[in-house]
Amino acid sequence: MNKDLLAVLDHYERDKGIDRNTLVETIKSAILTAAKKKLDEEEENLRVEMDGETAEITIFLKGHQLPASTFGRIAAQTAKQVLIQRLNEAERDVICKNFAERVGTVVVGTVEQEENGTVFIDLGKTSGIIPSRERSPNDHYRPGTRLKCYILDVQRNSRGVQIILSRSHHDLVREIFETQVPEIVDGMVRIIGVAREAGYRTKLGVHSERPDVDCVGACVGIKGSRVKMIVQELCGEKIDITPWSDDPVTYISRALNPAQIASVHLVPESRYAEVIVDPDQLSLAIGKRGLNVKLAAKLTGWRLDIRSQEQMELIKDRLEETDFTELPGVGEETAEAIKEAGYARFGDLYPLTMEQLRNIPGVDESAAEKMRGRLDKLADPKYGLEAEGRPESMEEEASKTEGSK
Repeated sequence: MNKDLLAVLDHYERDKGIDRNTLVETIKSAILTAAKKKLDEEEENLRVEMDGETAEITIFLKGHQLPASTFGRIAAQTAKQVLIQRLNEAERDVICKNFAERVGTVVVGTVEQEENGTVFIDLGKTSGIIPSRERSPNDHYRPGTRLKCYILDVQRNSRGVQIILSRSHHDLVREIFETQVPEIVDGMVRIIGVAREAGYRTKLGVHSERPDVDCVGACVGIKGSRVKMIVQELCGEKIDITPWSDDPVTYISRALNPAQIASVHLVPESRYAEVIVDPDQLSLAIGKRGLNVKLAAKLTGWRLDIRSQEQMELIKDRLEETDFTELPGVGEETAEAIKEAGYARFGDLYPLTMEQLRNIPGVDESAAEKMRGRLDKLADPKYGLEAEGRPESMEEEASKTEGSK
């Protein structure tokens, strides 16, 4: 029995990563459980000792050592069953602890199978899953395919430990760059922000405090070698690497690459940016499916309103001609309160967020919603603003412009 137990100890310590002291305590607990059942004694009357090096086990009843024959075949079988159960629990605890410490990092796994939209990934000592919501549309989940996955969460349930993985999380791209680019590993280049539409496009904001280090060049690599490798890992997803700037105008202009920006006007208190482009740059600035402006807005943290000069002047004229009292439910008293808050014209409200509108004295939730709706309508439904760059309406303009080329 000692030889078998030693083999068990060595196996679980070497292959399962469970500490030997933990294993010894688990075995002692299992034998104590079996002894209680066999001898019909209270736990406080029993004591189990075990030598971790020799696997020698001794059982004491009320301080007296019991002969080995007392612990018969049935008791040994019970101890074995409890032992296996406890060891499995200990193994799950180790797995749970190890992966819980790695949440927010990247792990390499192999696709096992796909079932009802969920992908099962072999992680070596355990398996993880990629739920359908965390899949990237470009990925091919063929059995045997090796993938880098972002560890999103670790959950314990009745079936054991479940490692939740993601292929669509924006920090997957961040983590891959942080492990693949030496200048980032060494701290010479920092990733400031990541905006991603999984399977289509990612915008990465990078910066270097050292003037002799090209932050974009470091991420791209010689002849694009580094970024090509990452694009291949992401199954063809486009990656735009943007040099960060503490000047919002410069950073916004860079984030909207490849479009050429004519001018940017900021309203800092609303984090709103009015971006003017030439008509032939409008579709480039907005991007296919509105992705360029959407990701640029996420990357910079500014709400972006992209127009040609003609469009912007038309919108401003419409807003200038509108009076507060034209809104249903907004009377003279509310209009005066709005003006007292520093908004002389209806157009002054245009850059404001819903929260800022609600915070104007005398404006309630209903009035704020009506103002926002009216502002969007006057901006023309084709170009009306929505949250974070409002790409839905801009997409129509991009499609229209691209289709005419």
